[in-house]
Amino acid sequence: MQNKLKELVPLFHQPLKDIIYGTLNLSETCLKVSQSPVVQRLKYISQLGYVGNRLPFISRYEHSLGVAHLSRLAGESLAKNCPEYQITEREITRLELAGLLHDTGHGLFSHTFDYEFLPQTKYANHPYHFHEKRSLYLIPMALQNFPLVDIQWVMHMVEPEDVPCPDEARSFLGQIVANKVHGMDTDKLDYLARDVAHLQLKKYEPMPLCVLTEDQNTVSIVENLKIENNQIVFSHVNKKDIIKKSLLRTWLHHCVYQHPETKLLQKRIAKLIPDSLAKSIINPTQFVKHNDLEILNMQQPLPEYTKEISPLKKSQNPLQMLPLIVFDDHVSIDIELLEKLLP
Repeated sequence: MQNKLKELVPLFHQPLKDIIYGTLNLSETCLKVSQSPVVQRLKYISQLGYVGNRLPFISRYEHSLGVAHLSRLAGESLAKNCPEYQITEREITRLELAGLLHDTGHGLFSHTFDYEFLPQTKYANHPYHFHEKRSLYLIPMALQNFPLVDIQWVMHMVEPEDVPCPDEARSFLGQIVANKVHGMDTDKLDYLARDVAHLQLKKYEPMPLCVLTEDQNTVSIVENLKIENNQIVFSHVNKKDIIKKSLLRTWLHHCVYQHPETKLLQKRIAKLIPDSLAKSIINPTQFVKHNDLEILNMQQPLPEYTKEISPLKKSQNPLQMLPLIVFDDHVSIDIELLEKLLP
C-alpha cells in the first residue's frame, strides 16, 4: 500500500485541464505564478489529509487551480452582471491569484498539520499555527517577481478579516474567495464539487442522491453572482443548488472530514511527522521545502482505515447547521423552504 500511495501522489491535472471544469480559464500571469515553488509544493499536499487506502489522493494544487478558475469566472461574471461597478481586468486577475494562493500555507497532510501535529509541539500557540496566517506570509514570496500585482489586495481577498481592505468602496471583492458573511465562496464551491467527484459519494445513504450528484451547477452559481449594497449575493435561480451545496458540506464534515476513523488516522500519521518540522512555520523559505512525501517515503508501515466510512446518524440534522445566505430576491435559506425544495 505504501508504494501505491507514492505512485498516486504525483498524479495531478495539467494546468489547463480539470476533472470538474474541463478546460481551465487562467491568465498568463496566473500560470506563471503557479510555477512558483510556493505553489508547486501543493502538488504533494493532500487536500483530505492522510487518506490511507480508502480515499483518493486529491492535491491542494488541483484544488487551488480550480479556485483560481472559479474566482476569475466570478470576476468576469460580476463585471457582466453588474456593469455599474466597472470591475477591471486587473481586479479580476487579483481574484484569480487569491484563489490560486489561498491554500499555500497548508503544511503536511493539510489540516492534520495544524490540528494534530502542531498542538503537540512548543509552537501550539504560535501566531503561525494556522495555515491561513502562513498563507499571508507566503503570498508576497510567490508574487515577488510580479511588481504590477497589488499584493495587499490579493492578501485581503484571501483573509478579509485580517488584512484591511485597500478600498472600502470595493469591499465586495473580499467576499468572493473567502466569504466571511455566510461562508459560501469559490473555495468551498470548488472543494465540494471536487471531493464529490473524487469520492464517488452516490453510494452513501441516507443523504438524498440529489445532494450527492457530481453535477452541482457550480459554474452556474458563479456565473449568476450579483452585487447588492456592496455585498455579493446569489441569484434566486440557483437557490436549490446553494441548498444542496450547504447540505453536502454538512454531510461531508460528518461522514468524511470529521469521521472518527478519519480523525484517528490523522492522529496516527501526525505522530510520524518529525518534531523538527514545527519550527519551519516561522521560516517561509524552510516551510516551502516540506511536503507529504517526506512521510510517505518513510520505510515503515503507514496507518490504514480499519472500518468503513459510516453514514450520517439520524440524530444529526444537517438542516439545523445551514448558513444564512442572501439571494437577489431577498429571501434567505430557512428550514421551511428546504423541506419544500428537497425531495
